[in-house]
Parts: sequence; structure tokens; C-alpha cells
Amino acid sequence: MGKIVKTYQTFNGFTSYEATLIDGDNTFTVSFEGGTTLPYQGGKFTTSNPTIQAAIERRKDFGKRIRLIHSTEVMPEPEPVVTHDPPPPQEGHTVEGVTNFQGAKKWIADNIEGVTWAMMPNKKAVEAMMEKHRIVFPDW
Repeated sequence: MGKIVKTYQTFNGFTSYEATLIDGDNTFTVSFEGGTTLPYQGGKFTTSNPTIQAAIERRKDFGKRIRLIHSTEVMPEPEPVVTHDPPPPQEGHTVEGVTNFQGAKKWIADNIEGVTWAMMPNKKAVEAMMEKHRIVFPDW
């Protein structure tokens, strides 16, 4: 569930207004700003704080001097997906699941720093790279 963002506006001639809000022992002052006289538009105040929203809506002048003009639910940003690259292979590495020459070539190029596909144009070059880096593909 997201946060509820509410926008309030003054009306009946108020283009700006400072309101004192009381919530238990806490006192807040909020400013309604940005209003114009011609054409008339009252000052606005926007908040996602539920305590302040409730305090505004409990005021005696709510609905008379101040009104709610917009309310929307803002969904939280999704948590970023963190992917962890596999650790670089250690020399003398055994890799399961690679069953052919192309798979071995791809694994070596993706996991051995400084090795590219172009460096392994054929099966003999792949086998030489496997020997050089002591990599074993037991399923191949």
C-alpha cells in the first residue's frame, strides 16, 4: 500500500493562508501558497503526512475556508533488483552443465577476464584456452 498524498486549497478569497494545526501535544503551522486574485485561485498545500492531513480535516474551517481538492495514492518505488555476478572462476575450475564446444566457448568468453570469442575461432583454440586456464567441462 502506498502513501496518500492530499492537496488542500483555500477559498472564499484567500490566496495565501497560514494555518495552525494541533494534534495532541504537537502544533504545526502549514502555509497555503501560490494563489492568485485575477483569476481567483486559492493558495494550495500538499502533504503525504497522515497526522497533518487528519489535523487539517478536523479544523472548524475545513470545508469553509479550506477544502480538499485532490487525493491520490502514490505507490512506493519498487526495490531495485540486485544481481550478483558469479565470482570469477578460479584456476583449475570444473564447470557442470556445459555440454558442447559452443557452450564451452561462451562460458570461457563470459567468465575469463580478457578472453573474447574471437580468440577461440575453433574447437582446438577452445581446448587450448581450457588447458591454459585449467578449466574442465565434465559434461562435454
